[in-house]
Amino acid sequence: MARNDTDSGVSTNLGDDEDDDQMSEIASLAGLVRHVRETDNMGVSRTKLLVSFYEVHMNRLLGKGSYGKVCLAKNQSNGKTFACKVMDIEQAPVNFVERFLPRELEILSRLHHPNVIRVYTYVKHHSMYYIFMDHCANGDLLRYLQRKGQSGEKLREDESREKFIQILMGVKYLHHKQIAHRDLKCENILIDGTTLKLADFGFARFCGDISVRRKSSSHVGRSDIESFRARDIAVLHPSDPDDEELAIRETRRRSRGRHSASAILARLSEMPLEDEPNPADLSAGARASSSGTRKRRRRTSNSSTMKSTSFCGSVAYASPEVVAGEEYDPKISDIWSCGVILYILMMGKMPFDDTHPRKMLRRQRAKRYLEKIRNILPDLSIALIEALMEPSTTQRLTVDEALLHGWLRPIYKKKLKQLIAVERSATHSVGTIRAMHSKSSRVSVNNPLDSAAAAVLPPKHAESPKHAAQDSQHSVFSAQSGVSDRSGHSYISSERSVYAEESRNREMRASRRI
Repeated sequence: MARNDTDSGVSTNLGDDEDDDQMSEIASLAGLVRHVRETDNMGVSRTKLLVSFYEVHMNRLLGKGSYGKVCLAKNQSNGKTFACKVMDIEQAPVNFVERFLPRELEILSRLHHPNVIRVYTYVKHHSMYYIFMDHCANGDLLRYLQRKGQSGEKLREDESREKFIQILMGVKYLHHKQIAHRDLKCENILIDGTTLKLADFGFARFCGDISVRRKSSSHVGRSDIESFRARDIAVLHPSDPDDEELAIRETRRRSRGRHSASAILARLSEMPLEDEPNPADLSAGARASSSGTRKRRRRTSNSSTMKSTSFCGSVAYASPEVVAGEEYDPKISDIWSCGVILYILMMGKMPFDDTHPRKMLRRQRAKRYLEKIRNILPDLSIALIEALMEPSTTQRLTVDEALLHGWLRPIYKKKLKQLIAVERSATHSVGTIRAMHSKSSRVSVNNPLDSAAAAVLPPKHAESPKHAAQDSQHSVFSAQSGVSDRSGHSYISSERSVYAEESRNREMRASRRI
């Protein structure tokens, strides 16, 4: 028996033994993307674009890129606003579709940090992709600086430092996950209130050992992305904006080891804050070091880092090795871009004219930008800009070294203390969840009827229209792919998806993972 849904153009073949429930589930998936006409109180008719449980306002443009645009969207169940990146892959080159897009989808699904944009839902409808992510109401950093410039204002030093340290903390998170952004610039840094978030991961790539990129409970895996892209119509939920457990686990994961806030703060306490360097020394290449010595040790090449050869990003922010067309370490190249951003924050203008790349390359290598900032900016900030925009890749700072620099160190200490408080709160939350699990286990052991009753109880979110829609979509995927819902997993769901099957006994599952 064949069914043809004219609204979505989906044709699905079912055997005669398939029941009506599966037919309705497939119809639900077919209506994943639909246009609905409505008339307001004034009698004006308009057409709404509904994608999953979001309403996408195509006329509310937030930004535009090479192969797509970003529009405003609203979650119909709770009224929250999101940004929706809309792409038509038929209008994009094959190299982007086959190489860059899958990488972007996988990387975005792995990110969960206050200073990095977070993605919640992917929807694929034939050649159209819809990516729902955080909406940053204050626009991007470039527009913010342009508005300041038009009013004749410049950023104060403390404001520049506060914004830049947030950028570095986002970059630090990426680099520790072996991800390089490769397109860091003011246009790709969004502002949400007082928080800055790195965005636009179209050129991002993994730069560590591929074998360590294992699927974890906090994100979907590569196989999920590949299966999602292989479908004609599909939906994938990398994360849930209301998932507090995931936020707690990610905070605790960042609180462990030598890169935790407590460990870094302990090392900082042992470092004396250096006096400001003599401006005359800057021309000779000397700068204040974050480790307490004036001369930086040459860094040897890291053989485990995957090198890049592709030219990515904007010429004005590109490092000398990228402009020269050489093989480069993408993480070290990110650091140069950070230096350009800091220069712009402090000076309100670009360090180089990128009209002639060859001439710009010579100026980069000669550090001609120092002529424009000497005797204008504070000496420590000049020293940091020079250390970030160091032409030698073995002498250029890493993101960890940059955060420990004397110009950033005082405010970095404050940030670390705030993080420690968050980590302690997360640890307390984990203890509460474990106590709940322990109590639940005792009840189940003492009264077998409790566990039997729990097995037939609906999920806690069953009454929510948002989750009801997601549950329906999940069932459709399982019906089409032949994967049973009883397994608790499907190719389009991660452990932390918001589907009904994964939401049962939520506290017990979370405590076992932790």
